[in-house]
Amino acid sequence: MSVSDMNLLKMVNQALKESENQPVLSVEEAYDSLFRDNELSTYDPDNSRWGLNDQIIVTTWKTTDDCMLLWRVDYSKQKDYKITRSRFTDNQMNNLHCHNYLEVTFVLEGKFRQVISGKDVTFSPGDIYLIDSQTMYHERLTAENGKVLFIGFSRNFFSETMFSSEQVYKRNQFLSSILYEHQKRIDYILFHLKNQRNEIGNLLQLILQEVMDKKVGSNYLLRGYATRILSILAENYTFSISASEKIQLRQMVFQDVQEYLFANYRDASIKELQKQFHYSRDYFNRLIQEQTGLTYTTYLQEIRLDKAALLLKQTDRPVSEISEAVGYNNLGYFYRLFQNRYGKTPRQYRIDE
Repeated sequence: MSVSDMNLLKMVNQALKESENQPVLSVEEAYDSLFRDNELSTYDPDNSRWGLNDQIIVTTWKTTDDCMLLWRVDYSKQKDYKITRSRFTDNQMNNLHCHNYLEVTFVLEGKFRQVISGKDVTFSPGDIYLIDSQTMYHERLTAENGKVLFIGFSRNFFSETMFSSEQVYKRNQFLSSILYEHQKRIDYILFHLKNQRNEIGNLLQLILQEVMDKKVGSNYLLRGYATRILSILAENYTFSISASEKIQLRQMVFQDVQEYLFANYRDASIKELQKQFHYSRDYFNRLIQEQTGLTYTTYLQEIRLDKAALLLKQTDRPVSEISEAVGYNNLGYFYRLFQNRYGKTPRQYRIDE
């Protein structure tokens, strides 16, 4: 164990020291005392959904081999914190729930077990993973000594952090690989870092020191340290997903790209796709070729020409107007493309159809 790891474990004990004097609650009571009746946290009991109304939330967690759970929650926006002590039975499950924010978990000591979207997962010391918002999960509490740090990020903070750097490409690729606004891709991601563990450990120590001291400006420092951690993860990560999940992910990305092209065919361009989805030009070409057998240019032409054919059949608009409506200002070029696709000029197509 490195010196950085030993210092971090000591700081977790220090942060949770006050919990040793707290009354012993049940796990359910402890959960409620931490998160209910708090202006920065809301709970929807019908959907077991917790809402975070802060940019960052830091949760410190410790279990013992005599089945005690010590638990502390700090918000970046307020100096007050919540701290509890509860007793559990070995292998007990805590409340099934989801969040409106993303949560990065750092396993510091002992095995840490969760059931994520119905799957039992065991994490080991040194593991770092991210759970997406709206993912249903709960912890399996076991009688062993363990320490875990959770850092929750609002989606707005996460997105702003990913887009705020000069080295934006890798971070945007990371963001796009994990999260989409319209569909869920992956419930959690386990990171594999090479040489950055000590740096992350040092940042976690700084975060714990800030939540314990709560000096002037701590809110800004917390956001800064959290941004650095996200940057390290974004720029140095590989993550574990199965081959079938990778295929599914690419199919879902293509569906989003396809929907975008269908809605914006007139002015669509590779540059606009990059701005919208944050992938490289080569990625879009490979993705469309893989899913359709066509190049990006040919696929967009087909979408435009199919729309032109529909307008020719369903409206009396002049051919020149239809050509412009689907993205072609050069009427002669439009005629050539249309005839190559349908074997007829636009006027012949309108008459025959």
